[in-house]
Amino acid sequence: MKPPAFNVPAVSVVIPAYNASEFIDRTIESILGQDYPNIECIVVDDASTDATPDRLKSYGNRIRTIRHDHNRGTAAAINTGVAASTGDYLLLPDADDIVYNTTVSYLVRLLEDKTSPTIVCTSFHRIDEHDNIIDTIRLSDLSDIDHFERSAYILCNDFVNMVGKICCMLPRSAYQKFDENELVSNFEDTDWFWRMTVVHGTHIDLVDIIGGAYRVHKNSKTAITDALVQLKTLDQHRNKILNMLDPDTRDSYLELVSYMKQTRYYKQLVFRTNVRGITRRLCLTRVLGITLFCYRYLRWGGEIARRARKHEKARRK
Repeated sequence: MKPPAFNVPAVSVVIPAYNASEFIDRTIESILGQDYPNIECIVVDDASTDATPDRLKSYGNRIRTIRHDHNRGTAAAINTGVAASTGDYLLLPDADDIVYNTTVSYLVRLLEDKTSPTIVCTSFHRIDEHDNIIDTIRLSDLSDIDHFERSAYILCNDFVNMVGKICCMLPRSAYQKFDENELVSNFEDTDWFWRMTVVHGTHIDLVDIIGGAYRVHKNSKTAITDALVQLKTLDQHRNKILNMLDPDTRDSYLELVSYMKQTRYYKQLVFRTNVRGITRRLCLTRVLGITLFCYRYLRWGGEIARRARKHEKARRK
């Protein structure tokens, strides 16, 4: 942890980690390498069974480590870390994300000018296991629409990480606990954003600068969760969130969300999501098909070679 700096708000970075030894070093180093002088880095080890505890010990007192005695899930790990933190502002990346080195100072400057509780989020890269950039997720500029419309926009964006918490900072006073219910364990980020903005009325500002990188790899939730199934599940959960509101507000949201779903943008969003899920299946099918073809071809070729050798031996005799 860096020493406190006078007159500079403290920022607590809380990283939930479970069996994250492959990428946790890159995440922690991205936090320790920030140009902001007053950061505490808290990593909550959710009872990892791999080398994660050893990797965390190697940082000594540069980070603070908390370990759960049994696996409780990402949401519980974040709640534990936030409860133990002391910062004025919170940043909540995952254990395989990267935060670029000027992001924290940039977000603090933005939040210091806010007069109401606000979550500030930046655009981000998506990267692979080797830190190669796959693509860039650009956040739409919502500065010209009011809070109600912004919240409806968030409700329409489903799980596609149009707003990712990789580079989202908020004041401690605005924080609401993540839902630890297992029913939302595959999309606790989305559930949290919905409750923060729709139920609790926290404002959200989307800033189109690249603040960090979201890692896509074989063990990430977005890589193993069926896109079409998750869209249906989120639709059901969206209704649950709306039912937390008073009837008039709920009806207003339903009307606006229904309208937004008919727009060209939303239809393109759902289309891209469906294509992404179907393409993932097709790619897997194609890889398996090619593998099977190669196996059969090599086996067939080997059989021909074996018969040819046998025939040659018989001819020589």
